[in-house]
Amino acid sequence: MAIEIERLTYNKIKQYALQFLDNYNKEEKIPIPIEDIIDVRLGINIIPVPDLGNFYVDAYTWSDLKNILVDKFFYDKRPRRYRFTLAHEIGHILLHANILKSNKVNSVDDYLEFVNNIGAEDHRWAEWQADCFAGLVLVPPRPLELKFREAQRKIRVPGIPFKDPIIYGYIADWISDYFEVSQKVVETRLVYDNLIPRQK
Repeated sequence: MAIEIERLTYNKIKQYALQFLDNYNKEEKIPIPIEDIIDVRLGINIIPVPDLGNFYVDAYTWSDLKNILVDKFFYDKRPRRYRFTLAHEIGHILLHANILKSNKVNSVDDYLEFVNNIGAEDHRWAEWQADCFAGLVLVPPRPLELKFREAQRKIRVPGIPFKDPIIYGYIADWISDYFEVSQKVVETRLVYDNLIPRQK
């Protein structure tokens, strides 16, 4: 049976993300304590699995929505990737709960079959939505804008104008340390929030 993913807009996903932050990060902690929110506040088990990446899977969520299985290498060695992966899975739980619950996913084989049943186009939509949610949760709009304005004041490279794409890379890298995410996540968020232009 084909599985269809609702075509949520970025603004709709943003509403979900801001509501999530309002519910679980009222103190406005930065970096967002995503692991504690998932484990302690939501009571979802985070289970490191050796060699999950061998299946080209970073993580997946069981149908009970109570277990997130994540590649142990990310868990142990790639903290920023791990944090984004957790936020991405919470995005699936919040945005795609009915689909997850209505399909039996209790193993990596189940998950791979589930993805196959979704189909390529709907799978791309689901992944894009979860990525957007993760970026918005880990790099919230208002703190991002404040750090960007601070970067505008602080970051100067002699001979290179501020609006040069090279400078945007420096800015994203500098901001990424504050939020404990990758430079790419920050660059994407800066574009979506219209703080820097989309690169052609």
